[in-house]
Parts: sequence; C-alpha cells; structure tokens
Amino acid sequence: MRWITNSALAVLLAVTACAVPTDGPASEISSDDLPENLRPGYTTTTTTAPVVPTEPAVFYLIDQVESIVVSVVREIRPITTNAGRLRPLFDEFRTEEERNIGLVNQLLEFDLLSATRDRDLLTINITQDDPEADVSPILLEAVAQLVWTATEPDNVNRVRVLIDSQRQALPTSAETTDEDQTVDRSNYASFNPESQAQGEPESTDEDPGDVEG
Repeated sequence: MRWITNSALAVLLAVTACAVPTDGPASEISSDDLPENLRPGYTTTTTTAPVVPTEPAVFYLIDQVESIVVSVVREIRPITTNAGRLRPLFDEFRTEEERNIGLVNQLLEFDLLSATRDRDLLTINITQDDPEADVSPILLEAVAQLVWTATEPDNVNRVRVLIDSQRQALPTSAETTDEDQTVDRSNYASFNPESQAQGEPESTDEDPGDVEG
C-alpha cells in the first residue's frame, strides 16, 4: 500500500477546495468599486470631427497647345489672407484628367513668399524653387497664370510681381514691362480664351449690279 505524504495531501486538499463551489450568500458590490463602463447610468459618447467649411475658388492653368489660360474650380477653406487665396497655385493641385489633357502649372517652379493688397493692387512676392534653374522660357506663362488668378476676386485689378522681394521687368503678351510697371489681364490678353482669333466671317454683301435711277 502506497502512503500519501503530508505535502501531497495538502496539495490535494487545496485543489479539491478550489473545485468545490460554496453556497455562501451573495454580497452587494458598491458601484464605486465597479469599472466606469459597468456603473449605473453610464452611456457611451461618440465624438464627430467638426466639418471644415469650404468655398469655391477659381484658378488658372495653361493649355500650351492653344496658348490660353483655362479656369479650374477648387473647394478651399475660406481665405483670410491674400497669400492663402493664391497658395494652392504653387502646389500640384491638378487632377489626373487635367494632366491627361495637357494642362500645365508653370508656377510649380516657384514658391509664394507673400501677397499684400493695397486698394486694388496686389503685390505678390515669389521665389524660384531652384535658384540655379533657367525659368525664362516659362516665365511668361507663369506670370499670366498668376495675374489671371490674382485678379479673379473683384477687389483686385492690378498686380505687381516681385521675385525675391525685388521688382522685375516682366514679359507680357506684347512687350516686356519696366520694373515699376504693374500689370493686369490686358497685359496677358493673348491668353484669354475668349479673344482667340476667329475665322473670318462670310461676307454678306451682294453685288448690287446696275441700279436704275
């Protein structure tokens, strides 16, 4: 006969005691001792991110085939600064469809430093992203985009473009301006899609022939 040692007997009694349920009376647990989500009256709340208001704004891209500006509309946050109104034009905001049909944004080669308005004149200060790059071939189109976009709001009629805070002679549709000259849409009229040359209208004059007196 195999005898059970005292230590083995103690383990056996402990296991047996844990396995046997007790019929002791239930005790009430204070709500203060419960987790918050188990307390009476607890309700879950859902936080919703606030909706950021937007408003439509018109920007101009370049159709290099037709050499015209093309207006595109974007929803942007309500603008409180002149620079904020122009800022999207210096980022890649074209849609895939706009890129596929050949619209370009020449202002991607520049960055916006500031824009300040004095009555109807908006002074825009820009800089080249790459100071070593030759931007002269695209400068006309870039300024045309900038002028057409800047004068879209009714409160701006004229634009002065600074490069690195310096006044510059600017290329226009007709000739180069002097350093102190401001520009407006009329200086870039050749980019106006509504002013493109139309076909010569057919003559409606008829040969009157001999007219009897």
